[in-house]
Amino acid sequence: MIVKDASASYLGNGNLLLRRTNENKQLYEIYVDACSISDTLKITPDIKNPDYIVSGNIKKECFNGPTLVAVAPKFEVMQIKRGL
Repeated sequence: MIVKDASASYLGNGNLLLRRTNENKQLYEIYVDACSISDTLKITPDIKNPDYIVSGNIKKECFNGPTLVAVAPKFEVMQIKRGL
């Protein structure tokens, strides 16, 4: 799934909380783990107030090796900027 200009909170350790709206205009959130992301991002102080805009692709996996535990969907970040 391609995500364009979604508001997001950075949770640290490569994890983002994306805010999306479905076709019925209902707000929902997606927790994703970025495939790779800058280590200079600042953790969002209040996740209820997103402070990033992100675009990218939600993927089933970014190959990090095999795992036997449940993992969050992976997110290939194409663009991220601070500014809400």
